Amino acid sequence: MTDRPASTRTHGFLFADLRDYTSFVERRGDAEAAELLRAYRALVRGVLVRFDGAEVKTEGDSFYVVFASVGSAVRCALALQERAAEASLIDPLHPITVGIGIHAGETAETTEGYVGSAVNIAARVRGLAKAGEVLVTDTVRALTRTVVDVSYHPLGTRQLKGVAEPIGIYRAIPAGSPAAAATWRTPTRTRRGRRILTSIAAVAGVVLIAGLALSGGTSLFGSTPPASPSPSTAIASPPQSATPSGVLTAAEAELRDRIPSSIRSSCQPTPAAERTPKTIASLVCSPDPASADADRIWYEAFDPASRAALSPAFFAIVNGNGIPHGDCAKSTRAYGDWSLPGTYAGQRLCYTDGQGRAWVAWTYDVLRILVRAERLDGNSSALFKWSETTAQLLN
Repeated sequence: MTDRPASTRTHGFLFADLRDYTSFVERRGDAEAAELLRAYRALVRGVLVRFDGAEVKTEGDSFYVVFASVGSAVRCALALQERAAEASLIDPLHPITVGIGIHAGETAETTEGYVGSAVNIAARVRGLAKAGEVLVTDTVRALTRTVVDVSYHPLGTRQLKGVAEPIGIYRAIPAGSPAAAATWRTPTRTRRGRRILTSIAAVAGVVLIAGLALSGGTSLFGSTPPASPSPSTAIASPPQSATPSGVLTAAEAELRDRIPSSIRSSCQPTPAAERTPKTIASLVCSPDPASADADRIWYEAFDPASRAALSPAFFAIVNGNGIPHGDCAKSTRAYGDWSLPGTYAGQRLCYTDGQGRAWVAWTYDVLRILVRAERLDGNSSALFKWSETTAQLLN
């Protein structure tokens, strides 16, 4: 006999799991992994009690939790990430890195549990969340944005498996959330033999950064220009190899996780003298030539709460290099709007500098991210085609 569902009611559904748990098992062994799992489960259950979360199912490192209040689901998720960050700082050998997804909707409760697409969507959103992230749907944002002390940063729409219509996704970030450190490693990298590496540009952002008018040496921002050279100035020595390991700030770790996976492992923090002013994170990447048609790429993030810095940084390059308005798809020297419908939009420019190097730069206006890419041999066509593909791959 089939159970008759009770009347439907809107609930908040939270799915969480421990990121990198499988690799932790491989590195540290079963005993250490069991201890990590025990600590993780205890931490999650301790927070759930505070927010009246009902644990529906736990399997391995995955939690499925339901809340009567959607706001409680969001508050609980943020508290979970805060506690996880604190625990990881206290015991860095057993890092608790959690990815959380939340959706809300009407479901029917039966003796077998909750039935409805809201549960499936929440699980899919959890699959998008990286370590330390709380991702929610546009439905959750609409229901909670005026009742929960949180900022929702739009990530565009995503086509979730098994869901007919694209779903708007947002990252939930509380004011003053603690920063959990992340580590990175950079592998050995090879170069294309056809590229001459007798010189390498300092960070392209130096033009962004300082907005120098090369003839007069004055800053377009009205401030003292940094000591590092502009993209049109070569450095005689070859590029320094990346530090084999290091610690990223929370903002750098978040930015790194947005970089396409084929590039990400080659990225490291940009030296302070080469950063664009007013960025909250800056990474420089030297990708494998087999996966990119750029020699170096800079990803820089600006304060998501401010729109004042990104546009001046972009137009510092435009003005400093006399780039005319136009379309990079038709000209090798132009700037204008670009967009990936339903996902990202911003400004884009392209040009070749006085030393024959090709440059492409573009912005993700909603995410407050600026990307600059350089190709030493001046093949602007290859660089531009690559940048179009890469622009669509931002996570």
